[in-house]
Amino acid sequence: MASVVVLAIGTQALAHIGPRDEIIALPLNDPRVRPAFAALGNIYEIVSPQGSFILSGKAPYNMNQRDAVVYCQMLGAQLPSLEQLVILSSAMGTGTSAGYNAKLIPDMANNACFLSSSELSHYPYSIFCLMGDFGYIISTSPLSEGSIRCVIEDVKAPSLSSCTSFLSESGGGA
Repeated sequence: MASVVVLAIGTQALAHIGPRDEIIALPLNDPRVRPAFAALGNIYEIVSPQGSFILSGKAPYNMNQRDAVVYCQMLGAQLPSLEQLVILSSAMGTGTSAGYNAKLIPDMANNACFLSSSELSHYPYSIFCLMGDFGYIISTSPLSEGSIRCVIEDVKAPSLSSCTSFLSESGGGA
């Protein structure tokens, strides 16, 4: 079950947020993705000063973290990291005057927490997940079932301290 709000993130309406982040819809036949990845539908490149990655459509069913890792690997991808979830939330409007907009990417709203590969260092058996409706990043058990989106390509991952710094600048925080 979801527990403590770890990072508060916040809402917006345009696919191009500004100089910080951008969401680019990709064709399903993009040569960088396997057909099974594209079969999930609605794939996007998330571009940020910290790097970029390709985000899959939502998996057809919820699963726990262990099963999600295997599922994403079968698609030639991996679960997003905490850093990638922060970038995604930012691209969807967190920290902007308009705020987070769950409708920028189909199937973000009205879904369980989107699981990550990142564990909380001080809380064994806890992982980060992104609440699709609100852009909040919270902790949950890796045994809990959540919504799944996979990612391709590593980003130049910012440290957790730079994520915290971004949240402070944007008015977010725990």
